[in-house]
Amino acid sequence: MMQLEAFIISLMEIGAYAHSHGHARRHPEFDARPSNTAKPHFGGQTSQTGDGISYCGNAGEPYGSNILLIDDIWVSSFKYVAQFYSPPETTESWNIVVWNKCGKDGGINGFFGQWVQNFQIAPGEIKYVAFDEDTQGGWGAAPGSSPILNEYGSCASTWGEFDFGNSANNASGYDVSANQAQNAGLTVQGMQICATQGTKCSSISNSGTVVNAYTAANSNQDDIASVLSTGPVNLNVTLNFSG
Repeated sequence: MMQLEAFIISLMEIGAYAHSHGHARRHPEFDARPSNTAKPHFGGQTSQTGDGISYCGNAGEPYGSNILLIDDIWVSSFKYVAQFYSPPETTESWNIVVWNKCGKDGGINGFFGQWVQNFQIAPGEIKYVAFDEDTQGGWGAAPGSSPILNEYGSCASTWGEFDFGNSANNASGYDVSANQAQNAGLTVQGMQICATQGTKCSSISNSGTVVNAYTAANSNQDDIASVLSTGPVNLNVTLNFSG
C-alpha cells in the first residue's frame, strides 16, 4: 500500500514513467472557469496505474479537469480545497502554478511545465483551488508573473505537495518542500501549509526555519509529511511566510 512519503520521493524522480491511464467518464459538463452563477464541476476520473513511487491516481479527463480554481462561494461544495493567502505585507503579486503528479503521457513529470492551473495572487488576496478524489501533485509559488524553472524546465520555487483521497492507502497528505529550489541553487520562498482537520503544519519561513518540511538535507527522511485519514481536507496555504 502506497505511503505518502513514497509519493513525495516520486515527485522528485525525473524521467520515471508509469503506464498509460484508463478512463472513466464523469461530469461531462466540466467547466474549469470560476463562476458566480454556476458551480464548476470536475471532469472524468482516470484509472489508477502503477504502485509505490510509480503510482498515478486521478489526473482528470480531459487532463487537468480534476483541479479547479473556484470562487469562495463554492468552497463548502468540495471535499478537498486549498486556500491560498498572500499576506498584505507582500510587496508584489505572486504566481501560482498547480500540476498533477503524473503528466499527460502517464510519466511522473507534471511539474515540467504541465500546469493545470496558473494564476496570480495579489497582496492581501485569497484564492481557492478544489481537487477531485485520488489527486496527487503539487504547486509552486514565487513572486512575479511566471513560474521559476530550473535548467531542465522543472518548477524550482518552493513547492507545496499534496495527495487527496489516495485510493491505494485511503489517506490524504501534504507538505512544503524546498528540494527543487535548493538543488538548483535558487531562492527558497517562505510557505506554510496547515490543515483545518489536523494539528500539524508544514512550513519553511523566509528566514530558513524549517518545520515538518522537506529540504535537500532531509529529502530521504520518510516521516515528515503530514498524513490525514479519510474525510474532507481543507488546507490553508500562506505564501511569503515569515514565521
